[in-house]
Amino acid sequence: MNFRIKYYEWEGVWNGIVKKLWEQLAGKRYSDMLHRWRKGGKPAFVSDEVWQSWQHQWNDASFQLIRERQSRNRHSETGGPGSGMSRRGCGSISLAKHARRIEMREGAPPSKVRLFHDTHMKRTLEGSHDYIDQRARQVGEKIQELIATESQDESGNPVPLSKEDENRIFLQAIEASSHGRYMYGTGRNKSSNFASDASTSFTSLEVAHQRIKELESAQSQLQEEARELRSNIQSSNEWRLQTEEMMRHMMEQMMEERERFRAVQLPPDGPGIDQTDSPRGV
Repeated sequence: MNFRIKYYEWEGVWNGIVKKLWEQLAGKRYSDMLHRWRKGGKPAFVSDEVWQSWQHQWNDASFQLIRERQSRNRHSETGGPGSGMSRRGCGSISLAKHARRIEMREGAPPSKVRLFHDTHMKRTLEGSHDYIDQRARQVGEKIQELIATESQDESGNPVPLSKEDENRIFLQAIEASSHGRYMYGTGRNKSSNFASDASTSFTSLEVAHQRIKELESAQSQLQEEARELRSNIQSSNEWRLQTEEMMRHMMEQMMEERERFRAVQLPPDGPGIDQTDSPRGV
């Protein structure tokens, strides 16, 4: 069976961004599939040779060491003894995807404080909301403390906080709870721009949406120009048909005039010899 490979190109820097995102997504999907196959057994479409090579790698001591270390990390109590392992309330959905859902539903990206509360709180049996673990409670209480302090001036008058203010407060609150390379509640590396730019709220998503709006506007303009061009072409075709019809009518009139002129010039009997001038025979 032959398959046709299609290549798509995006303009400028977007082509590299899309390719990088695709490679990241494809790599994660491939890793997930290997995990499922290692737990569930060999799929029918995987050859024995490939399966044996995977089995050899999975049984290697270095791979087993990495598995044990990652298992300990997942079950570690980063919030202190008795706090339980770190969790979040959005399941397998990434924080970035959860933020996109909020933006699609409400028309604007959420602040980091809003996103933290949505993903680190749960509904109790009594119907109220509570933090999912002790670590989330510590961060949440720190956020509320900073918000209470900065949401009023020296005289005690309320001061509205912008989304940028909430983002900055969130980063201050999680600083003490972030261990190792990653920042708690963000899923981001400390060396990323997320940590250094508190005013940035899902900038890539906003830029992408703005670019999409620009492309949609350009597409609408091109469609309008195409409609105008089709209208001009149709008008041109109608003018051409009218001109051809007029020329055909003029040719017919010229032919009729020519036949009428010939009929007037020739005698009824046609061209002959005048008998009165012919010599008599003896």
